[in-house]
Amino acid sequence: MTTPGSSGWRKSLTGAAFTLLVSTFAIYMAIRLIEAMLPVLIAVGLAAAIVYVLRLIHRRRQGW
Repeated sequence: MTTPGSSGWRKSLTGAAFTLLVSTFAIYMAIRLIEAMLPVLIAVGLAAAIVYVLRLIHRRRQGW
């Protein structure tokens, strides 16, 4: 009589652990990249908002 092998659930568990490890590392790197780029992102967003408001004021002065 043969007993079912345990390699099936071990492979599944190993795959899940590896996926969790890679996902955690990817999220960590994304957070670090955002932290490094935050001043640039804020400056670009602020500049875009200022340009948008200035265009809006300019269009209103022209009477659309």
